[in-house]
Amino acid sequence: MNTCAWSLGGGTCALYTEDPEAAKAARQANLRPMATYYHLKSKGAFAWQFAGPEEKVKAVAKAAKKGVKKCPENGVVRAVSENACGA
Repeated sequence: MNTCAWSLGGGTCALYTEDPEAAKAARQANLRPMATYYHLKSKGAFAWQFAGPEEKVKAVAKAAKKGVKKCPENGVVRAVSENACGA
């Protein structure tokens, strides 16, 4: 399951995750829901996207069991790191 975080600027970061536990943690951290992704032919969500303060996003991303993929601004995933939001 992928978890990806990136900076939106101004101390705000986005978090994309396919991990239901990471999505639950994001909701518990009061991150703002931005999107829920669904497959057309299956039931239920398969991914979620949130936004919030850098510190909260980093904490949720770090807790994701599969690690964090650091997403640069161009959207290309290049490396796996515990450091989200360009930190």
